[in-house]
Amino acid sequence: MMINKENVERCFDRWKIMHDIPHTEEAKKKMREARIKNHFAPFKGRHHSEETKNRMSRSKIGIKFSEEHKKKISLAHIGRPSGIAGKKMPAYIIKKCLRRRCMSSLESRMLEIIQKFNLPYRFVGNGQFMIGGKCPDFINVNGEKIALEVFYRRHKDQFRGGVDKWMRERAELFAQYGWKIIFLDELHVKEEFVSHL
Repeated sequence: MMINKENVERCFDRWKIMHDIPHTEEAKKKMREARIKNHFAPFKGRHHSEETKNRMSRSKIGIKFSEEHKKKISLAHIGRPSGIAGKKMPAYIIKKCLRRRCMSSLESRMLEIIQKFNLPYRFVGNGQFMIGGKCPDFINVNGEKIALEVFYRRHKDQFRGGVDKWMRERAELFAQYGWKIIFLDELHVKEEFVSHL
């Protein structure tokens, strides 16, 4: 397709003239309202057809980024906060995330002991029950406000800023809602300890 140079210049001149003219207050108001109505997001509320989605999907198959390109993407994201940085996740999103979570081996061992000794606790670590936006692993089912947290000490040291800090923060939060919390690490998830709960 041939591009007519005169047409391009004429369009550019028209654009320049339009942008050099000062806008009236009424014109500015109309432009603001147009932006508010998502005038500049013309696809908002519309959806691609299945055929279009499939075509877009097929066009991406087999594309592999070079190591250099991956590195550039990585460098571009350094220092940029993630989408949820500094924000408190709503409870319904936390529940959605936890619903997919399987029991850890330690939680499974704890559940076996609970069932063996018929203890009044049930597993809620998959987002079934929240206390102040946090999800305990087990809760008492006899009406007492007691929650159990089972954890690997190494994991909390590595990812939660230290076991003591995590335990203190969690205990303080649960206490605000009248809950007592019992912490059991990998050394205490044993029949001789758990059977007396």
